[in-house]
Amino acid sequence: PKTGQYKEKKGSNENGGKEKADKSAVCTAFRNLGYLPDDIWALDDVFGKSLEKTNPTMVKGYRLWAVPVAKFIQTNTLPARTLRAIMWPITKAWAGEMAHKLKPENYKPNLSGKAIMFIGGSICSLIGYAHNMSCKQNGELV
Repeated sequence: PKTGQYKEKKGSNENGGKEKADKSAVCTAFRNLGYLPDDIWALDDVFGKSLEKTNPTMVKGYRLWAVPVAKFIQTNTLPARTLRAIMWPITKAWAGEMAHKLKPENYKPNLSGKAIMFIGGSICSLIGYAHNMSCKQNGELV
C-alpha cells in the first residue's frame, strides 16, 4: 500500500467488501487498498452497526462526506494519493481506538484515535443534524 497503487483486497463477499462501503466508507477504502488489516475492518463493521442504532444522525453525517471521499481516495490520481497520505494516519489512529473499545484485551488504547473519535464524531453529528434540518425544511423524508 505504501506505493500508492490501487490493489483491491478480496473479502468474504465477491466484490471485495464494497457492499459494506456505505456503512464503513473510509475504513473499507483503506482495506480495499491494502492498508487496513482484515481483523480491524471486521471490528469496524460491528462498531458501525452499533452506531447506526445509538447515533443514526452521526452516521448520516459521516456518510454524507465519507462515501464520496472513500470513492475518490481509491482512484490513482495525484490528488487522491495526496489525500490518502493525509487521511491514512488519521484513519489508522481512529481504527486503533475503535478496535480497543471493542476488544480492549487485544488492542491497546490510542489517545490520538480517542481525540479523533470525539472531534470527528461531533463534526459528523453536526453535519447529520444540519442535513436532517434541511430535509425537514424542504419537506423531505429524513
